[in-house]
Formats: sequence, C-alpha cells, structure tokens
Amino acid sequence: MRGVVGLDLSMTNTGMCYIPPEWDGNIESLSFSSFGTKKSDMTFGKRELITKDELMRYISIANKVVGFIRKNKADRVVVEDYAYSKGKTGSSSVTKLCELGGTVKTQLVLVFKSTPVVLSASSARKSICGSLKRSKPKEQLEELLRSFGFRFNNYDEMDAFVVGYAFYCEINRVISKFKPECLYEF
Repeated sequence: MRGVVGLDLSMTNTGMCYIPPEWDGNIESLSFSSFGTKKSDMTFGKRELITKDELMRYISIANKVVGFIRKNKADRVVVEDYAYSKGKTGSSSVTKLCELGGTVKTQLVLVFKSTPVVLSASSARKSICGSLKRSKPKEQLEELLRSFGFRFNNYDEMDAFVVGYAFYCEINRVISKFKPECLYEF
C-alpha cells in the first residue's frame, strides 16, 4: 500500500491532505492542513514588484507543500486539476493558478524525482462516492462526509482529501468506503 498526498492549490488558501498506507478509514489517521498567502501591500502598483511578489508567493506555497510531503513521507502526490468556470477563462486569476501549479509541480519533480498526477475534482468525487446531483456538489459531498464523522476546516482541505483518496483507492486497488454500495453489509 502507498500513502498519497492530495493537493488543492490556490493563491489564497492551499489545502493538503495525506492518506497514509494501510489507512484505517478514520479522520484521526489523516494529516491535513491549509494555508494562505496574501498580496504584499508594498508593491505600490509597480509591475516589477507585483511580479516579484507573485513569484515569492508561488515559491512560498511550493516550499510549504514540499515540507508537508516530506513530513508525511508520502509515496505519491495528486493535484486537483484547474477548475475553469464560464467567464473566468483567460482571467488573471486562472493564469496565476496555472503558474502556481507549474511552480509546485516543478518543485515536486526536482525535490522528489516524482511526477505528481492531476485529477479533476468531479472525477474524484464520482470515484469515491458515486454520482451527485449537479447542483452544489461540494455541499452534498460535505454532508456525506460529515455523516461518516469527517469534518474538515474548509473546502480546500476537503477537496485535497477527495482527490487524494480517489487516487489512493486507484493505486492501492481499494474500494471507497463512501460509495453507496459499500454502506450495506451482506
């Protein structure tokens, strides 16, 4: 069995969750965390200072992610794929998220000599709990997880768990404990 770190990367609040090898299915056995970064007030609208500030935020996030993976001695890493919503495509926030993802993934390859896997949140949700209604999937998933005693501090940690657990199930050939067919004993 292999342990997995799931990542939900964000400039404002990155979520991380480690699912250990031979996970017992309890939230107490997980390691999860989230942290944010803020824009500097000292850029004074100067492009070179704004760019430097953004790069330093990317590096800071990458360093914290590397530290989390090292601390937990994870075997594999999975990153939530970028979520594009209508009207946001091409926006500066999507560009920054892509640049952050590139920075983090590059650091993971350089430090761990391992390529992180990318998984969409919708695929991960479907993999671990089956189909959800189209409206408010995060809220539905949060409710399902709470029914099992899983309470995360925010959606970023929950999303990191979801992509991490979906990949954990895939590579370890484990059936998700949250699928409806697993809730009934025969």
